[in-house]
Order: sequence, then structure tokens, then C-alpha cells
Amino acid sequence: MFLRFLERFEVLPRPKSVAEARITANEFQGLALWFSERRGFPRIWCESTWQVDLANGVSALQQEMFGTLLLILASEICRDKSNDDAVWPEVTAVLKADKVSFPALFGGGQPTAACKRALAAGARRLNLRNLIDRYGMQEYFDTLKLQFGFTRRGAVRRLPEWLDGLGLPIAVKILSGVEPEYGDLKSSSFAELWKTLQDFRRSRVSEEHTSAILQASPWIRPQWTPELLLAAKLRPNRTPFASTIAETFAHPSEPVCEPILQWDYPSKPRLVLRLNEEKICQTLGESDSATFAIDG
Repeated sequence: MFLRFLERFEVLPRPKSVAEARITANEFQGLALWFSERRGFPRIWCESTWQVDLANGVSALQQEMFGTLLLILASEICRDKSNDDAVWPEVTAVLKADKVSFPALFGGGQPTAACKRALAAGARRLNLRNLIDRYGMQEYFDTLKLQFGFTRRGAVRRLPEWLDGLGLPIAVKILSGVEPEYGDLKSSSFAELWKTLQDFRRSRVSEEHTSAILQASPWIRPQWTPELLLAAKLRPNRTPFASTIAETFAHPSEPVCEPILQWDYPSKPRLVLRLNEEKICQTLGESDSATFAIDG
């Protein structure tokens, strides 16, 4: 099973993500069935550093092989069934049938230390994008999300805000190249997908062009296209508090900002908005942070 997927990933350029391998529905079902028939063994494999000689001169640690397959399985489950705020519940729902191995893999709904070591080993063996030892508390959560970018459920619910730059997930920032610290993990194909969606939201490209890009992208399922096209044009939902602020800013007793054109030739001109700090603080009240969106 490991060799079957290893051959697929080895031909992909680095860095790479699971989505770019275009795992088919039949391949995923075969992998899920394989896991269901290996009761008890995953508990051993996730800790084992025993090296196994495979076909064609290939060798791998049992921990690497198990971590690789678990990462592929989890990625494919999450992109279809999870939301962007919680990825592990759908994965554990599939794996908990193995009552012998499950406690060694997950505790309290999160991967155990042994499971994390296997995931890290698998990500490194396949040269997958990862944040292991780079990102802190959520390094495994967001390493998993780097494999597919965003979930279908998350996009349908929050795509308008994301395309306007509000609450953008770290995986989307990294893959689209807007997070300089992780520039080595950028994906040109994801960046093309994201820019196309942004341009479509702003009516810069046609629906036909956007649909063609989405259909060809490895980062989404082709059947998601109609939902994403619809979501990309929706206006963001506003909470009652946000609506109150919007109305206050729309009809202020005094301006909340002053537009200033800065142009020191030969540099490029810049439009700067100087905020009325006192007015904004009065409007926000007890809130300690705010997000400003200007024409998206």
C-alpha cells in the first residue's frame, strides 16, 4: 500500500501536498478498507523504527509508512467532511473502530505523541509541506490543512470573508504566498486558484474562466465548483455588533478616517487612510481588536 502511493508522490515537484497527487475515490476507498482490516497493527507501526526492504530497492521505516498512509487518509477525509475549525473529529470517527490501536493514536480527540511522530516521519519521507518544529502549538493541525488548503464546508460557509481578507486561515495564507516567513511552502497552483476566485468576486474574470480554473485545480473537487462560484459572490454575513459598527461608520457625526494621497516621485503613489483613533475607540467600546475591510 505504501509503495502504491510513494510512486505517485515521487513524481511531484517539491514542495508538495496530498491534494496535488489527485487521489481518486477508488484509491481512497481502498486505503480506508486497508486501515479497517489492520486491527491492532497501527499501535505497533506508529512507534516502530524497524526498516523494511520493499520492492525495487526501496526501504522504509514502519513508522514512516504508517505515518504516510495516515496523513493521506486524514487529508482526504478532512477536505470532504470536516470544517476548517476542527479537522480531527472526522478522522477519529473512521479510526476508532480499531479499539486496540485507537487509544495509542488519539487521546482526548487529539493525536498522541506517538501518532505525531509517525505523522512527522511520513510528511518528511514524502517531502510534504509541513510546519513541524516551525509553528508551535498547532503545527500538526495546520500541517494537515496544508495538504488540501481548505475544506468544502469551510469554503461554502466562509469564502466571502476569506476572499475579502477577513479571518484567512494560515494554510491558505501559506499556500497562496502571502505569508513571507513560509515562502518555501507556497504553491503556484493554489495561488492561481485563489487569485482567480478573488478576481471573480471582483468581477474581473468571467464565470466561464473561473469555472475552468476550478475544474482543473487539484485543490478542489470538480463537483465543488458550482458551490464555490455561488459562495464567491455572496456578501459576508454580519453579526448584530458588526452591523451596528457599519451603520455608525456609514453615518458618523465626524469622519472616522481621512484619505491622503502620498506621491513622492519617482516612487509609486500610495493612498493612506489616517484613522480618527478617538472616534474608532468610542465606537468599538470594550472590544480590543478590529478588522478593517476597504472594498474587499
